Amino acid sequence: MGNNHSSSSRVNRHNNGTMRLKNKKSKQQLMEREEHKESAKSRFHLPKNDQDIDRMQLQHFLFKHIWNDENYSSPIEQILKSGDCKVLDAGCGPGAWLLEMSTQHPLTRFFGVDIAAVFPSEIKPTNLNFHQCDINRGLPFKDNYFDFVRMSLMATSLKTDQWVNVIRELVRVLKPGGHLELIERELQVYNAGPHFTFMIKNIMSFKNSNDLNVYITNQIPLIFSSIPSLTGIQTDFRMVPIGPLGGQSGLIYGDLLDMYFTNKLGDILPKFMNITEREYLNLWDRCQSEFNIYATTVKLFRFWAQKVVVNNDDDEEDYNDNNIEEGVGNDDQLEN
Repeated sequence: MGNNHSSSSRVNRHNNGTMRLKNKKSKQQLMEREEHKESAKSRFHLPKNDQDIDRMQLQHFLFKHIWNDENYSSPIEQILKSGDCKVLDAGCGPGAWLLEMSTQHPLTRFFGVDIAAVFPSEIKPTNLNFHQCDINRGLPFKDNYFDFVRMSLMATSLKTDQWVNVIRELVRVLKPGGHLELIERELQVYNAGPHFTFMIKNIMSFKNSNDLNVYITNQIPLIFSSIPSLTGIQTDFRMVPIGPLGGQSGLIYGDLLDMYFTNKLGDILPKFMNITEREYLNLWDRCQSEFNIYATTVKLFRFWAQKVVVNNDDDEEDYNDNNIEEGVGNDDQLEN
């Protein structure tokens, strides 16, 4: 009897130890999954891989086509041709816009900055320079340096409370008389089917959970208006079709969205929606089927304004005191 009791005790201790080990492993695995999930969310604004970079480059050419093959809306054509001109693309990504523009305007000097060095470092026009920096920490250029400053599709990169300071920093490096232009896509979709509408609602919730401003296209004109040195504020938009009912442009944008939803969001959004990746991909397949039935579109906006000299000292003090870093460097440093 004693031996049986002793054996039973050893078995129980062994089972309890095994359970504790399994529980420990389960907690560790859960923590690792959560860490991976948070890490993926924190990198959401960065290019994920080569396919994601390809998507960004193709998107540039599609959006240019949507805008009647015009790379900008600001009235800057003459100064680009003059040769006495400097242009900045903030958040330039792989640099598709800059590579095209610097080739078309060899007398103009172009600069691109991005937090991720996914832009070309060697094979590029001689009048184009790239710099890796976080625009939230200030731009490495002195005041009143550029004739034209643009920023495109940063809605997934800037937190809600960062937009005002970033736009003011863009204005700081812009010359009086120069133009600022922002390009953003509205998150809302039009004439969408039920599955795609459901998907967009989840994306909006996901972005809200990461403190991203899902209504920034409504607020950019208000931010522009709040800056005393910006005048002549204008807004325009184009409708971007999604799917075969939108012709060739719709087919291309449908392919780009397929890359975005399956590659960029494929390991992030299912976790947020609390569904499996298979369920998520099935949902996306239903969305794609709806594009054959619903002529779905999305708005692509451009906002532009001109900088003027502000003589009101109070306005200037308020501008300078709002946690904006002063420009650093000089022409020689900028060329390094």
